[in-house]
Amino acid sequence: MMFYHFFPLWKTFWENLGFPVLVSPVSTPEMVEAGQGLTRSDLCLPIKTYLGHVLWLREKVDVLFLPRLVSIEAGAYLCPKILGLNDVIRNVIPGLPPILGPMVNYKGPRKVTLEESFLSMSANLGLPVRRTKEAYQKAFEFWQRQQEEVGEARGIPRDLLPEELLGALDRLLSEAPRFRLGVIGRPYLLFDPVLSHRLIKKLVSYSSEITFYQGIPEAEREAQGERLSKPVYWSLGRDLVAASVSFSRWEKIDGLINVSSFACGQDAFTSYLIDHYARLGSDKPVLSLVLDEHTSAVGLQTRLEAFFDLLENRARKREEVPCN
Repeated sequence: MMFYHFFPLWKTFWENLGFPVLVSPVSTPEMVEAGQGLTRSDLCLPIKTYLGHVLWLREKVDVLFLPRLVSIEAGAYLCPKILGLNDVIRNVIPGLPPILGPMVNYKGPRKVTLEESFLSMSANLGLPVRRTKEAYQKAFEFWQRQQEEVGEARGIPRDLLPEELLGALDRLLSEAPRFRLGVIGRPYLLFDPVLSHRLIKKLVSYSSEITFYQGIPEAEREAQGERLSKPVYWSLGRDLVAASVSFSRWEKIDGLINVSSFACGQDAFTSYLIDHYARLGSDKPVLSLVLDEHTSAVGLQTRLEAFFDLLENRARKREEVPCN
């Protein structure tokens, strides 16, 4: 669920210590179906798909690395479902290999930072302290550089994207985009071709240049988050709401699209706030999409066509030369 945020750090850390890392492949309909078959609860589709990824890995690895991410900053928590993922997996998937689940919690009675979680886990494994610290420091520096690169690339995590999605984005580089869009949504939803119903490819087909929330400078996101009438309690949710404020005020953005997941408790709150602040800051068109396994391809296409018709009409009006 936090793959597009932390994976470069995790992978580099283990490889620096000499451990090979196996990553589950891009989501497939079969993986989604397998995950859905494990639970009948109100879990959102991304969580069910996560279970499908664990199933794929179960018999292929010696150890599952599943950090328990409670809070990754002092002022907010992550999604409650992300907090409980390790417990869900242990209860619904039999025959699991050993799980490494170091806790990160910046809001706990005793704060456990990202570095402390790695060092504590490594000590339990009997790894040399000095070697572990060096491996973490190198991985952390690499991760920071990667985050800077993602920010400079309009929030596109190029090294982590599926090839089909990256190819679609690259094809647009050879031509001037007709529209520039601010797309707001959780990375694990937007960048997954199955969960997003290949939304990004559809947007690119309309000659759209896309900027994601990670393409907004972190300092600007924090400043916009502090200006909200009430702080958003969740880390990702706060960034998404702050992005709506920024995108609504950026002159280079023609329209905004907010993508959320059905049955996501956070999105039920933040989607309203995103729509509110986006419309409060400007008159730019705003499209809200709620996606799940039942989303119709025809229905999605119809809504996109209507949205781009609106953008096209506005563009034509701007291009009209006033008559004397």
